[in-house]
Amino acid sequence: MKELLKTLLNEHKWLILFVAVALIVGILILTINLWRTLLLLLLVSIAVVFGYLMDKDGFSAVKEFFARIFTRRKNV
Repeated sequence: MKELLKTLLNEHKWLILFVAVALIVGILILTINLWRTLLLLLLVSIAVVFGYLMDKDGFSAVKEFFARIFTRRKNV
C-alpha cells in the first residue's frame, strides 16, 4: 500500500498539489458565499488542467498551452 501511494505521489505530484490548492481556495471562497458550486468547479477544473500539463512536460507544456491559446491566427 505504501509503495502504491509513493508511486502515485511521484507520478502525479503537480496534479495533487494544484487540486489541493484549488480545494483549499474553493473552501475559503465558499465560506464567504460567492457563487459556490460554479466557482468550486472552475477552480478544480483549472487545477486539473495545470496539474496534468505539469505532470506531462513541466513548465514547457504550460507555455505551449498558453501559446496555442493566445497566438493570433492569420485569416486565409
